[in-house]
Amino acid sequence: MPISRCERAKAYLQAIRARLKDGRVTHCVFVAEYFSSFAPGIGLDHDEAVAVGLLHDYCRDLSG
Repeated sequence: MPISRCERAKAYLQAIRARLKDGRVTHCVFVAEYFSSFAPGIGLDHDEAVAVGLLHDYCRDLSG
């Protein structure tokens, strides 16, 4: 199922585009598509898989 079927995907994309470099955004979209492709087969919710894929690097460039 494509990530566009996730109601929150647009908001997640806006958030990561505001914080991450273009290459990292592309990576996150790829990960979200990959996760969502097998999520239902292993009992995971599609929208949650999309969220994990899109947001997994959200804080990557923050210094702490």
